Amino acid sequence: MNTIKSESQFYALLIGINYYEPNPYYSSLMGAVRDIQLVEEYLTKTLQIPSEQIKKLISKEEKFNLESIRANYKQKILPTYKNIIDAFNEITQIAKHGDLVYIHYSGHGGRVKTLFPEIKLEQQDEGIVPTDIGTSGRYLRDIEIATLLKRMTDKGLIVSIVFDSCHSGGATRGDYAIRGGAVIDNNQRTQKSLVAPRDELIENWKQLTTGKSMQGWLPKQRNYVFLAACRPSELDYE
Repeated sequence: MNTIKSESQFYALLIGINYYEPNPYYSSLMGAVRDIQLVEEYLTKTLQIPSEQIKKLISKEEKFNLESIRANYKQKILPTYKNIIDAFNEITQIAKHGDLVYIHYSGHGGRVKTLFPEIKLEQQDEGIVPTDIGTSGRYLRDIEIATLLKRMTDKGLIVSIVFDSCHSGGATRGDYAIRGGAVIDNNQRTQKSLVAPRDELIENWKQLTTGKSMQGWLPKQRNYVFLAACRPSELDYE
């Protein structure tokens, strides 16, 4: 069991997506980027976490105003599929055994036709929806996220995750925009993963799920703390 050392460092990965490239499943949101900005403010001002230890990926705004222009002026990294994976990998590489990692995602959650029917019989892949999903883009799927987290915990990092999205896990917060798709995306999408080769993804998923229940749509693990906005079958509102 991991223990927190007095010299442990704290790293954070914050992902907030308001704007989604045009697609038939996910409309743009209003409050996800604001969520991330508030979390960042808490980490830097209250917990005194150095800004260089916080990796923040936020989308551009669909409707520009003075506040969004200022936010985007400082923003250099968009939450695309590739950039999200790169951010996971960067923190995993930098952090050392016993360091704390906090991951917060605010945006759409989705369900999509599985790419792994041999291990997900009559099931869908679930995951987070990057800003560049478009009509042919890629989801960051549950199997991929499980491997990204396994790399962190295998290294001895102490990980906490918050997913504020539909199908992530619950009370809703009002009857505004739903943070997820109401239907399953059955489109054919790019199969190649940037996380790991297919065989590695499948083997990791088998190891993590054999004889274990699910925690939301991720395998239930003692190696990290996972907080979800709702159950897998529920919708999360703005």
